[in-house]
Parts: sequence; C-alpha cells; structure tokens
Amino acid sequence: MRNLLNRLANTGGCIVSSADCCELEIAEARVRGDFYVDENNLGYVRRNPDWLKKHSRFARGAFPDCCESV
Repeated sequence: MRNLLNRLANTGGCIVSSADCCELEIAEARVRGDFYVDENNLGYVRRNPDWLKKHSRFARGAFPDCCESV
C-alpha cells in the first residue's frame, strides 16, 4: 500500500476499490504497479490522472465530491 500512496502523492490520481474496476483495468494496474491486495484480500487500484481525464464521467459511482468527478 505504501507504494500506491507514494505514487498517489507524487503523480496524483485516486485510489479506488478493485470492486469498482473492470478486469482489464485491474490487469493494466498490475502491469503499472498500481494494484495492491491487503491482508484481508481487499484490492485497491490507483487510477492515474490520465485515466481520470478519459473515463471520469463514465466511472461507476462517480459523484461531484469524489476523485472521479470532472
């Protein structure tokens, strides 16, 4: 998780539950090093700023007060 938080602090984006991501997004996050599973088997994905620019309007559960809003 520390790696995700460092990447978030350095390059921006947001961290979401892997339950809010499709399989392709999770696979891409794994390749980038933006995927983490904790000791309770809960998964987290860092959505980078470029992803947010492209997809935020269509992200599941996007609300004006969350990191996925435009």
